[in-house]
Amino acid sequence: MAVTTEEMVRQFTDSILSAHGGHRLPSCYQCGKCTAGCPVARVTDAFSPKKFIRLAQLGLENMALDKKSPIWLCATCYNCTEVCPQDVEPTEIFIALKTFAIRRGILPMGRKMGFGTLAKKGRMFDVGDKQQQERAALGLDPCPEVDVDQTLAILELRGILPLLTGRKPK
Repeated sequence: MAVTTEEMVRQFTDSILSAHGGHRLPSCYQCGKCTAGCPVARVTDAFSPKKFIRLAQLGLENMALDKKSPIWLCATCYNCTEVCPQDVEPTEIFIALKTFAIRRGILPMGRKMGFGTLAKKGRMFDVGDKQQQERAALGLDPCPEVDVDQTLAILELRGILPLLTGRKPK
């Protein structure tokens, strides 16, 4: 049975609606406050929260998740969510879009490297002896040890681990 473009669009929009925070997507009336409050949008025209919300509403998956998609520019600062008069939760929608992109194998190299470190070390950056010494000099406690197995389990549950490690999903 062939899947029509209309069904694909509906499936994409439905997957966003069922994602955490996605249920408010239809409430957006494109006022633009999200973009006005976005620190990234202030420095580049490449990223517009309003545009990505509209792409999600219209189910335009290929445009939203193109290999060169600026969705990765989202700083996850939640400013857009704070200023939204409709409580749409744009940041949660952007997180969902990033997750969908990862599941399609779309992950910028810098992010892939960061996630690779996360899979190996349990955090996005390596805390070495030098960093621990700097923390001690500032009177800070040492960075705690991280349970890498728990991190791997979370990455596995989210479907990200196979993309980072080449491991087959369980």
